[in-house]
Amino acid sequence: MKADEHARINRVVRRLGCYYALLKELLDRHATPSNIDDRGTFTELKKSVNKTKAENFFRLVFKDDYVPLRLPIYSENYLRDFIFSGGKDPYLNVIEVEQTSAYTPDDAREYNKPKVVVVKLTDNDYVGREIRTSVSYKTLENWYSESNAVKSVIESECFAYVEDKLCVATSECLERTDDGKIRLTEYAKTHEEECFLQFIVDEKDGTLHYVKLPKSKADEAFNYNDAITEDLLSQYGLVNEMSKEMLNAIDGEEFGPALDILMDKHICNYTARLLRSITGLDNRTISNMKKGENLTKSNVISACLGIHIPFRVSNHMLSLADLTLNMTSKGQVGDDNETYDMLLHLKWTTDYDDIYEELKVQSKDHLIHQPPVKK
Repeated sequence: MKADEHARINRVVRRLGCYYALLKELLDRHATPSNIDDRGTFTELKKSVNKTKAENFFRLVFKDDYVPLRLPIYSENYLRDFIFSGGKDPYLNVIEVEQTSAYTPDDAREYNKPKVVVVKLTDNDYVGREIRTSVSYKTLENWYSESNAVKSVIESECFAYVEDKLCVATSECLERTDDGKIRLTEYAKTHEEECFLQFIVDEKDGTLHYVKLPKSKADEAFNYNDAITEDLLSQYGLVNEMSKEMLNAIDGEEFGPALDILMDKHICNYTARLLRSITGLDNRTISNMKKGENLTKSNVISACLGIHIPFRVSNHMLSLADLTLNMTSKGQVGDDNETYDMLLHLKWTTDYDDIYEELKVQSKDHLIHQPPVKK
């Protein structure tokens, strides 16, 4: 991808908070008004817009003429104009003008400020509360849905959910074993405050109050309801270098070659035999996938969970396979896509057979391939 195209897409994503991969997909296939939502991609893209980010941006654009109820229309029109023009930004100079103009209104400056407060916890903040680093998947799933702070740090992909903890995703804290699993390093186990996200919860009912970063990042806390801005995430180093390296490695590739690259010993270190022994995908299916064939949602997501790749990478692989996790579908398909989205966001480091067993309890084991029976 050309650098200028990458920058243009990133600018829209930064302003609206929408999914990069979906916007790029619509640009790449030169979507038109008649086919833009053929596979539900545009609907999903609109659903991914972050309302707070979009509101901050359009208040800068429209100033006193901004109408809150028209926010979805503003966002949709912006995306349509950008896509149908082949990536030309109708608001190219908005931010630059607002930042450099000597007459920028005070209210516009205020809207452009991060709406999040870094909390300096005192002894009083811990009264009747306790610090946890371990959290069950069910609780984490609920917090991911309800807490903006938890959602922000998880979607930064700086943390990976391993052994019931959200651990900093670095080679110092995580390691891949020879049998294709991801485990905590001894360093992580003995440096808990350095490596794990901390949760300040009510001692009685476990209600979440604050999310606290590990000391290796900033040793700062956030109110559970505050969405942490991209600027702050970057400031505190909450960026998954693993995702960046993987996406750079497969940039410009089609699905088959991209899968081959990700399985290479220098990245995920997976042979076809190891992938088969973990996921139950047979040799023929794996071979066909590397040729760009048999790219069903079950096959692709089973492979992504099997080789343990972060959400941004798995989402890119789905896009390459012409698949989408459209949440707006009614009935079983929509429910399944919501489950897939949760798994790819939260459980990409979890042992594949454990994921399968959990889905089996929920009567959703059809969503991924059955792993081989252990002897």
